[in-house]
Amino acid sequence: MNLNGPDLDDPDNGEDSEDRRSATAKAVDISSRLMTISLCLVIPIAGGYYVDQYLETKAVFVVLGLLFGMVASGWQLYKLTAPGGLLSDDRGDGPGEN
Repeated sequence: MNLNGPDLDDPDNGEDSEDRRSATAKAVDISSRLMTISLCLVIPIAGGYYVDQYLETKAVFVVLGLLFGMVASGWQLYKLTAPGGLLSDDRGDGPGEN
């Protein structure tokens, strides 16, 4: 018997497990995650460009940066949309939880 009120970590406590943050807080969270996805793609490509310029190679590191950025941004997108992620309908346990 819990005398301190409902246990918020217990999924069977009878309360709705819906996100109780304000709309602004939700929008800021989503926009920061989308910015992370974008930067995961842009930064490796830009880094590859500058390494190619420094080493005087032809787009070798740009392509490597593109491949790395695609994997990194794809992983971030997966975490965002996977079951349990921020944009999923199912907010249970999943890779999107931190």
